[in-house]
Amino acid sequence: MGIDSTTFYYVFSTIAQSFSAIVALSAVFYLKRIDSIESDILLNGDQAMRELEKRKDEPTSQKFIRDIVALLHFKSVSKIRPKISEILDTGDVIFTPENGHKESLIKREKIQEFLDALKKLETLLSTEAKNYKSQIAIPMVILIAASLVCIGFSVQFAGYSDAHKLVLLAIFMLFSILDLGLFFSFMKKSISRS
Repeated sequence: MGIDSTTFYYVFSTIAQSFSAIVALSAVFYLKRIDSIESDILLNGDQAMRELEKRKDEPTSQKFIRDIVALLHFKSVSKIRPKISEILDTGDVIFTPENGHKESLIKREKIQEFLDALKKLETLLSTEAKNYKSQIAIPMVILIAASLVCIGFSVQFAGYSDAHKLVLLAIFMLFSILDLGLFFSFMKKSISRS
């Protein structure tokens, strides 16, 4: 059988290059999805701030408005939900009407809706990161690293018996196919959520 060191070199370098490109392509989709979720979090924070503006004469409300505006300005997505949760923890200060002006009343349920939406978005953000790491980053980086290591051993692999050469190539092809399956599954989910 004619599997020599050059064949091994080309097979392993092709695997490493191809899967590096796949990791880069999937990273683009992953980052686009993360950006979309973070935009939704910022939008919810902005809507909560607008709800607070109904009581902008209240000093407590002004403090929260300033804090949320700062968080939105600096895109501190991880700090928006705790700040909105803090609004609910302040008690009824900003939820009670003054001088009978019920139209300026902030509804506790409305703030709770923003909080619930933000919690769902944060969970989704965490899930996306975990899925990317488990389906793309870790398996493909392992395959790429193994391929790069095998490139260095191409000459030694050429000295193996034909059966051993085929087993080695079959193992790499099997892992390549499994990684491609994970990639297509990830991409299908990413595209359907977009």
